Amino acid sequence: MNRKQRRSFNKTMKTEMTADEMVDMNESMQQIASMSACNNCNEELDKKNDHHLDNWKISIVDEKMILLCDACQ
Repeated sequence: MNRKQRRSFNKTMKTEMTADEMVDMNESMQQIASMSACNNCNEELDKKNDHHLDNWKISIVDEKMILLCDACQ
């Protein structure tokens, strides 16, 4: 997430979220941005490939985020 997106997000959500909720959301967004491969088969996520971005899934299992490719869903 770049500076412009982060500022826009913070401005939009500032009135609707508490400080703790905003910190949690930012941490979650950073964790999602750092994901780079499928958790099951280790296939690399190409962040410039529209097919990957549209079809890969992020799931939360036991309070842990996992990234799944098309084949592993």
